[in-house]
Amino acid sequence: MTFQTEAAALPTPMVQTVSAALRTVRVLTTGSREHQDTQLIEDALLDSWHDAVQIYGHGVRIAFVEGACPDGADLIVHRWALAHEAYGVVSERLEADWDHCAPNCPPAPGHRRRKKPGDTAHPGKLDDFCPGAGPRRNAELVRRGAYLCLGFPLGRSYGTRNCMKLARAASIPVREVTR
Repeated sequence: MTFQTEAAALPTPMVQTVSAALRTVRVLTTGSREHQDTQLIEDALLDSWHDAVQIYGHGVRIAFVEGACPDGADLIVHRWALAHEAYGVVSERLEADWDHCAPNCPPAPGHRRRKKPGDTAHPGKLDDFCPGAGPRRNAELVRRGAYLCLGFPLGRSYGTRNCMKLARAASIPVREVTR
């Protein structure tokens, strides 16, 4: 038995609706773990969501991708995305693996860093962490691709600026959002 499908059999608006519903636009977000300017970040997320809807149409799904830090910009992005799920917004998180070194990490003693008491920036199970975990996570976020990178740096923000640099090198447009 053979089945034939004719694309022309579906009305054009239905094809467009199905096509838009299956499209996910990824927006990479990166920001300081010290960031507390919720309004600044939420305004940038809303602008990006609005731009995606204008470009791709209603029904588009937009994934805000972040590094899963337990505070700062990542937490603000995550909470905003969860609060807007009804509008096709999703939160995509990628945690850094602070507990494990990569094969290319130096084997020499002293590579790993001891956590300070109360350290929430490196949420692993061990008492020490691999300092290359954040940059590895940033590289993976960029490798997965994105329509846009929103950067929310504060001061030096080494990790944030590293992720923005990697995004530019991967030809992902970067929008630095500051006051």
